[in-house]
Amino acid sequence: MYVEQLFEYPIKSCKGIEVAELDLTLTGPKYDRTLMIVDEGGNFLSQRTHPHLCLIETDIGDDPGTNRGTAVWVEAPGMKRHVIPLSHAMCKNYPGTEEVEVVIHGKQCMGIDLGNIHANWFSAFLGEPVRLIQQVDRLPRIRHSDALDRNIMVSFADGYPLLITATESLDDLNKRIQVAGGQSVPMDRFRPNIVLSGGETYAEDTMNIIAIGNATLAGANKCVRCAITTTDQTSGKRDKEPLATLATYRKSGKGVEFGRNFVVTGPGKVRRGDKVRFA
Repeated sequence: MYVEQLFEYPIKSCKGIEVAELDLTLTGPKYDRTLMIVDEGGNFLSQRTHPHLCLIETDIGDDPGTNRGTAVWVEAPGMKRHVIPLSHAMCKNYPGTEEVEVVIHGKQCMGIDLGNIHANWFSAFLGEPVRLIQQVDRLPRIRHSDALDRNIMVSFADGYPLLITATESLDDLNKRIQVAGGQSVPMDRFRPNIVLSGGETYAEDTMNIIAIGNATLAGANKCVRCAITTTDQTSGKRDKEPLATLATYRKSGKGVEFGRNFVVTGPGKVRRGDKVRFA
C-alpha cells in the first residue's frame, strides 16, 4: 500500500488543502484543525449545523506582516480574501487576543480568541456572531481514548490526530450506492488526512502499528460517520448518501463506520507516494 493523497484542514469544518507532504506531530498534521469557529457561548461550529462552512476555502502561506511568520488565508463567496497570522497567538498576552474556554462535543478545552478583526470576517459570512479560536502549544488539549485506554493529545479535531481512508474502500462503497440507484460520492465527503491505495478493501480497519515515511502511527477505533458525509463539499447541499448505504453493511453499535482513526506515536514527515510498512 502507498499514500495516494494527503490533506490538511487548518480550520475545523472548513475546506481542506491537498498537499504533497504532511509534517506529523503528536497532535496530528502541524496545522490541522488548529483554528476553530465557535458561537458566542464558546461551542464549536461544524458542518453538522452549518454545512456552508465547506464553502470557506483555506490555504497556508507566509504572513505578509512578518518576515518569518506563517498564516492561513481564507476566502468565501461574497467575501474578500483574508489573512489570519498564526504567530501572534503564540506570544502570551499578545494585544487583541485572550485565553478562553471552548467546548467540543460537550468537553471543555482552552484556546486563544484571535480578536474582532477575524471574528468579524467569519461572522459576516455566516450571518451570525462567532469567534475564531486558535490552539497553541501552551494550551494542549488532552482527551481519553477508550480504544487505546490512555490519554492522547489532539488538536481541535473531533477525537483523534489522524483519519486514514483507502480508495479501494470508497470504490466498494460507491458500487453499492450505484446498485441502490444513487450517485457516487467523492473522498472529500470523509475529510481524511491520509488516503491509501494498493491494498485490500477496508484494509485500514485492521491496521495496528504502521510506519509511513519516518512517522509511526497506531490504529485506534473505526471512524463513526455523521451528517457531514452527506454534504456536497462544493455546494453545501445535502443528500442521504453515503450514510444510507453505509448503514446497510457498515453499522456498529456506535453508528455507521468508514475510515479509521490513528494516533501519532512517532512524529515525522509523510509524503505522497510513501509506502506503508507494517510492524
